[in-house]
Amino acid sequence: FAIFFEGYRYVGNPEGLWDTLLMQFCLGTRRKPVWAISEIDMEHGTDPKTASVSQTVFLVHKKSKDEYLEALRTGRVYCFTDDLTRWVTIRDYSVTAGGKKAISGEIVRYENDAVLTLDMDVRGQDLTLSVAIIKDGLMLVRRDYIGPKPLVVPLDEPENDMGYVRTAIFRGDRMVIATNPIFYVK
Repeated sequence: FAIFFEGYRYVGNPEGLWDTLLMQFCLGTRRKPVWAISEIDMEHGTDPKTASVSQTVFLVHKKSKDEYLEALRTGRVYCFTDDLTRWVTIRDYSVTAGGKKAISGEIVRYENDAVLTLDMDVRGQDLTLSVAIIKDGLMLVRRDYIGPKPLVVPLDEPENDMGYVRTAIFRGDRMVIATNPIFYVK
């Protein structure tokens, strides 16, 4: 679904419809998870310079059609709006447990040392961002992001056989960056 512009208000906000759908996947009542992408509007023809300020960042090893489609299929994308890709780079968004690391859209086996890491580079900009960590459909924590130190959050064992964690990053009261979930299993 397109989380920006309107999607975050009705579907993607923490503890909203998207979290309900993700929990359905974790509980086995939904076959596949629902992934977020940023909407793109070509409001003045087909020139990319006139595209909207929302962008989907693809996590690919090489720039190829197959890699981009695989990233879409598996949720290995981040969503930005307000043209923030000019100023913000997500250096690390992962869950590490038992020495194994999973990124957006992936699954890792839960171990007692499980942590979520979020590391962003804001390129010297004076941006006031707050990060909401959503775990298993509920807000785990919301705090200001003060770089350059990564945000590291220990994760408890999921209540069910599978759980997830995702982030929603706000500028004021408006979501401006969203990550797809990382799942972890018992």
